[in-house]
Amino acid sequence: MTGELKAHPDMKLGYFGQTNIQRLNPKLTIEQEIEQTNPALTRTQVRNICGTMMFGGDLALKKVSVLSGGEKSRTLLGKILAHPSNLLLLDEPNNHLDMESIDALIESLQDFPGALLIVTHNERILRALATKLIVFHRGRVDVFDSGYDEFLEKIGWEDETNGSGAQKKPASRNNYHEKKEREKAERREKARIEKLEARILKSETALKQYNEQLEIEANRNNLAQINELAKSISRVKQEIEDLYREYAE
Repeated sequence: MTGELKAHPDMKLGYFGQTNIQRLNPKLTIEQEIEQTNPALTRTQVRNICGTMMFGGDLALKKVSVLSGGEKSRTLLGKILAHPSNLLLLDEPNNHLDMESIDALIESLQDFPGALLIVTHNERILRALATKLIVFHRGRVDVFDSGYDEFLEKIGWEDETNGSGAQKKPASRNNYHEKKEREKAERREKARIEKLEARILKSETALKQYNEQLEIEANRNNLAQINELAKSISRVKQEIEDLYREYAE
């Protein structure tokens, strides 16, 4: 309730509050909301963040006004990830999110290079991200310099139903970590494939536009533009070929 807070001069803070979704502009699209958070980002980087938050392709063009509560939460989380920060304060970030969205959130936060301070009751988030715990329980505040599974194994939760002080032990977690690593790898591969598909679509659209423009310039007999367009077409065709090769692999 009292005291002093000292911040390092290089600290850049990102904050997710449960009511912050009300600050989203209903007239903007998801892409525009994320883009205006950090104008230094390229459109490709903005679209990648949209994809990470499960707004791939045309979904990024949805207006905020038509989004559900969970979609607004994901948009806000995307804005936080787009903002240049090295410390994230997240207050129950899983609220309104379905299981798949929580997985996407966890994966994004695992890739975040800075520090996280999270308030959460979600055990999936705790297991995946927490390396140190501050536990509020029965009027006490205890600090544990360990992850959640280790906390459960060594301490556990007191059984509040009978007041006996007995410890709740976690369910069997045989092969738990192996399963989680496999799921994480599958999610990463799925995200990589979706990004490749988006890049292929973008390149094929560009190729179509270049060919249409080439036809126009050919009718005008504009040799300079024809040469430039021919170079662009050759470059994009090579890009598409490389992308399909990577996609096949």
